[in-house]
Amino acid sequence: MAELLVASGLVKFMGAVLEPVMRPIFRLPGCSSLVIVMGFTSGFPVGAILSRRLYEDGLLTGEEAERLVSFTNNSSPLFIIGAVGAGLFGSPLLGYILAVAHYLSNLIIGICLRFRSQEKTKSDYNNILLRQAWREMQNASANAGPGKLLSEAIKNSLNNIIAIAGFVIIFSVLTRMLLWWGIMDWIARGFMCLMHMVHLPYSLAMGLGFGCFEISLGTRAVSWRRREIYCIKWLLPVRYWLSADCLL
Repeated sequence: MAELLVASGLVKFMGAVLEPVMRPIFRLPGCSSLVIVMGFTSGFPVGAILSRRLYEDGLLTGEEAERLVSFTNNSSPLFIIGAVGAGLFGSPLLGYILAVAHYLSNLIIGICLRFRSQEKTKSDYNNILLRQAWREMQNASANAGPGKLLSEAIKNSLNNIIAIAGFVIIFSVLTRMLLWWGIMDWIARGFMCLMHMVHLPYSLAMGLGFGCFEISLGTRAVSWRRREIYCIKWLLPVRYWLSADCLL
């Protein structure tokens, strides 16, 4: 869908409309609003893909693309609330808390990075009128045609999906190899040394190490730690009752 919006020229029309909003808040062109919306709703790596696409089309400068991708390459709400919160941790409420913290922190990063904006680099959208943006969108649709736009969007989306699946498999295999070689143990103990003030458990440090390579593996490892705590919570009273019964 995002590929189709960019190819059809709709992003230029959105840029002209949302320029007064995006420029004061993030010091970014109005066309970056599409990246923010898709990055916060579609998950990895839509924000990075669209930022690169706008940069290649000349709608963003290199500095603007760097700032944009730094806070729009996010996890999707379905992954945080559904897979992590409800699925791995068994708590939808925890999923909502993680989602709010995740998205708020990224928005704060985007607002803070606005101060790194180079004032001398101005977007061409400052002087574009709505009529001109509408005309450019119509020309883009007329030149390519809806059938070609749809086929190109589907082709690019499938290529991105295959690439994502390939990277997930590669890093899953890599983390498993590092685990067998004992390197993940060194990484986990390194995190324990760095966070010795908070007494980080070994299992959580191992999950943090997995998460540096592949986020879903790290999340699953941390959820296992939570299940261990629940098991201990229920087994300790049973063990105490059995020991007391034996004494009697």
